[in-house]
Amino acid sequence: VGMVFLPQNEERRNAVKKVIEEVCEKNELKFLGWREVPVDADSLGPMAKAAVPSMWQMFVKAPERLNDDEETRDGFERTLYLVRRRIAVELHDAGLGWEDNNDDEVYFASFSSQTIVYKGMVQGCVLPQFYKDLQNPDYTTKFVIYHRRFSTNTNPRWPLAQPMRVVGHNGEINTLIGNVNWVKAREKSKTLPAEKLNDLVDAENTDNIVMLCNTQDVPNVLEPLVDLNRSDSANLDAVFELMTKSRHRAPCALMSLVPTAYENEPSLRDNPEIVDFYKFHGGLLEAWDGPALLVFSDGKSIGASLDRNGLRPARYSITKDGTVYMMSETGVIPDLDEADIVQKG
Repeated sequence: VGMVFLPQNEERRNAVKKVIEEVCEKNELKFLGWREVPVDADSLGPMAKAAVPSMWQMFVKAPERLNDDEETRDGFERTLYLVRRRIAVELHDAGLGWEDNNDDEVYFASFSSQTIVYKGMVQGCVLPQFYKDLQNPDYTTKFVIYHRRFSTNTNPRWPLAQPMRVVGHNGEINTLIGNVNWVKAREKSKTLPAEKLNDLVDAENTDNIVMLCNTQDVPNVLEPLVDLNRSDSANLDAVFELMTKSRHRAPCALMSLVPTAYENEPSLRDNPEIVDFYKFHGGLLEAWDGPALLVFSDGKSIGASLDRNGLRPARYSITKDGTVYMMSETGVIPDLDEADIVQKG
């Protein structure tokens, strides 16, 4: 399922849809159709209403040459990820990308077989009023990331609202310029034949693409991974998403990118393997330092972490039925009965 912000202008919207459908079909994703997401525009404030995109979901079927097993299901996720980045290039070439017309947003909030992102440039309490899907009792999920925040270090826009595709980020990344420059420099040292970038379906080939990730220098094939024109959250999300597509388990990927303060930490005295993990990855990746509180999910697992500065509040509660809640402040969940909590911190 793809959750897509499309232009309000019908002619431009239809042109965008056509490009998206063509790219999907070229990459063996059988296009099943579009669904206009039911929304209540009257719930929006004047600024949000003036800039709101047209909300649509798109549906595709997995390529026939991918088998139905865990490895190729991961391959399907990689194909969706790479096709989404390919679509961005084709839209840009056609003058239809969201950066080409500020009044007509084109943006994939998500494109995955495991997660769907509903977000907007609205107050948190307005989100379920705006998206009518979220009022439907038949709409259920095993987990949810809810983050009431939108970009503050760039002009607020619907695509930059939180959460991003795999990360919800409360805080700032104060090492952003260095992080982005190192990603670009690292990609220049990697090589992959250009023809290999054209097969976005074969599981082994897509694995090689995301492992080498040398797409920054061929923006005519795939959308560049990082860009300082995006917000700090969007760039962190892009790098984290790439790592989760390249054999890194989500918790390990985040530990690598946003390490804790592990040196001389008493709680890690009996876990030297964790210290070794941080030391090893510290030589491979530059830390994305906040202050930052991050909640993440790749569709397989969900978790949260503070950066090593630890300057953002985070509270958790576990209830009798095994449900885990994590929030920035105590009391965020009003119906959480204190008598049902078995553990908190």
